[in-house]
Amino acid sequence: MGVRKSKKKIPKVGPGKCPDFVIEDENGLMHVLECKGTQSGMAYLNRAMATGKEQKKGIRIEGGLRGETLVIGVLLSDERSRSPSRIVVVDPEPPALTVVNARNKDKAQEVMKRLSFAKAINLSGFSRLAFEVAWPDSQEMGDTEMKLLTPMERRSVMSDPDERWRAVQAELDLELDGLEQEDQGGFSVKTVRIEIPAIELDSGEIARRLTIRRGISAPAVREFSRAERDVRGVLQQVAPGEQAISIVTEGNHSRLEYGDLFFSEMIFD
Repeated sequence: MGVRKSKKKIPKVGPGKCPDFVIEDENGLMHVLECKGTQSGMAYLNRAMATGKEQKKGIRIEGGLRGETLVIGVLLSDERSRSPSRIVVVDPEPPALTVVNARNKDKAQEVMKRLSFAKAINLSGFSRLAFEVAWPDSQEMGDTEMKLLTPMERRSVMSDPDERWRAVQAELDLELDGLEQEDQGGFSVKTVRIEIPAIELDSGEIARRLTIRRGISAPAVREFSRAERDVRGVLQQVAPGEQAISIVTEGNHSRLEYGDLFFSEMIFD
């Protein structure tokens, strides 16, 4: 509607034809999908998939908006066919954003450890602190790591540092307020109990209540509260080595542990 007609024929295949779908997800990432379908056999579908790889190039999503670029094919077989119906998904290999080798292995391990801790601390309820730990070392807009952030994350990392740190301190102060009463074996623990409809456990017992406990290292909370924004330095103090994640389930009790820094558990009773 409202588009001037052109004598130029619109291509039906190749990169000049736009892909079937461009989808924006809840995180602001844009995904390109090209879909193929046939009843003419696998050889025909393979040719169509090869064409789809070219068609998906009609739109290129760059930087922090980039999500998946997939070609999806469906083969529908009838009762006379020797091969079953199938769905084929091709994820074309994208250009490498960064290369990990012997020269930068230590740096890569530092980033992996930092992001792993950020995920754990975010699960503890410290989303502001998690962001400060996770942000790229360099916050120049042209840097590779900055390109991987969503638009919302880029706006946050470019916001006023003083305002960001006040939000971090507010999170830590809330934990420190009840630290003396909740300190259990070196962990600051928060507990929530929920009444649930009666369910039968694998053991045959009937559970009517769910207890959820979350614990974070009390010394780590105190150190972060005194960090004066050097959250990376504090992380090296409270977690100098690798922190292993473990999950243990016994009877009505499941517990996830992240080294000596964090745990969460569920108990049905």
